[in-house]
Amino acid sequence: MNLKNQHESAVLVKFGNYLNQNGHSFELLEQPDPPDAIVKIDGQITWIEITDAYLNNEFAESITTFA
Repeated sequence: MNLKNQHESAVLVKFGNYLNQNGHSFELLEQPDPPDAIVKIDGQITWIEITDAYLNNEFAESITTFA
């Protein structure tokens, strides 16, 4: 699994945990890429696309180029 996939999986797990802790159901159905995930939230199937925003190019490179 590459870094992008690991990041997306970690975000999906945290999002699912957040929803579950707040009284919602969350089920990861598949990760076709694109979109990053097909999920079921409270019985409704939808999709998720994960994006990241950085302050500037230098900041983005500083936290992503080590991989």
